[in-house]
Amino acid sequence: MKASEYGGKVPADVGGCVYAFSEDGEGDGLFHNTAASEDAAIEGLIDDFDGEVMPEPGEHLGYIGDLVEAYVTPPDAGGMIDEIVSNMKNRHGELTNDFLDCDAAQLKELEDEIEKVFGGWMTRNGLWPKCPSIKNVRAVMMRCKKGGEK
Repeated sequence: MKASEYGGKVPADVGGCVYAFSEDGEGDGLFHNTAASEDAAIEGLIDDFDGEVMPEPGEHLGYIGDLVEAYVTPPDAGGMIDEIVSNMKNRHGELTNDFLDCDAAQLKELEDEIEKVFGGWMTRNGLWPKCPSIKNVRAVMMRCKKGGEK
């Protein structure tokens, strides 16, 4: 589920990039800088050297990641049914085997309905994630500028 699918507010920086000299190896940390594009992120990495020795062409410059809309896992309808059945057994003892015993099509119908209600509720209450996710983290090597300059 994504905010854009339910009319929710999408963070403004979705579609941009994050950049840093290093990252934590899991693609989800140490990114403190944002840029509107990959080229702007590379320029930001270069600017971050600020008087330090610049990497040679082909040497490590930093890392870039894409800012994408966060995905929210929808509620688990099957898990809800299991919990209801378990609670009913705790309150009332053993139940007939057909209590809430639905087939795959019925479960899919319930999942779709719950997702619609939940997504609408999140939109009405402004509860979608306020920040994007970072995906496609990749190392960036120093490039040569036009004319062979660094």
